[in-house]
Amino acid sequence: MVYKYLPYFMFKPLFGDRKKWGLKADFSDKEYIEALKEENVQKFYNDNQKGNIGTTVNHFGFKIMRKIDLTNKIVLEVGPGKIDHLDYNKTKPQKYILADIRKKFLEMSNNRLKEYGITNSETIEVQGTTIPIEDNSVDVLVTFHQLEHIYELEKYLQELKRILKPNGILIGAVPAEGGGSLGIWKIPNIQTICEEKYEF
Repeated sequence: MVYKYLPYFMFKPLFGDRKKWGLKADFSDKEYIEALKEENVQKFYNDNQKGNIGTTVNHFGFKIMRKIDLTNKIVLEVGPGKIDHLDYNKTKPQKYILADIRKKFLEMSNNRLKEYGITNSETIEVQGTTIPIEDNSVDVLVTFHQLEHIYELEKYLQELKRILKPNGILIGAVPAEGGGSLGIWKIPNIQTICEEKYEF
């Protein structure tokens, strides 16, 4: 990864002052609290993910949804955003569960589900890596451009595994340096099988 070889004067503006702040969020830090205010998060999301290169990158990943049949499935989507990936999928699940750390994003996502004709839905506001859903209760788990934001990733993946039914499917995309990985993954013991890779 390129960032490991960057001199710190170049690394710092791109990835933050990690020598000073470390790698884990300090929820009591005033600047962090300010950055997490609803209007700031929404502005960042709109500026960076919609209407520019973010949209193009996201849609590369979303196209994997063409291969998925959600019919009569229990679907959980974590960090759903505007769920534009449903443009690529016309099948109707039995139930669609949305989980996010932000109530406003959940409201937005739930309204979008209705636009797609999905009316049996549930929203769950979460904190940290725990999702209050029963073990082995979800057929399909969707996570587009969300996993890269999770600091305790291994713990979080174990939580996703706990929720998925045996042979459940994890669908998503994760941006990567020089391109991105996307695909349909079966996760017995968190061994992922990436079906496709795209470059941009």
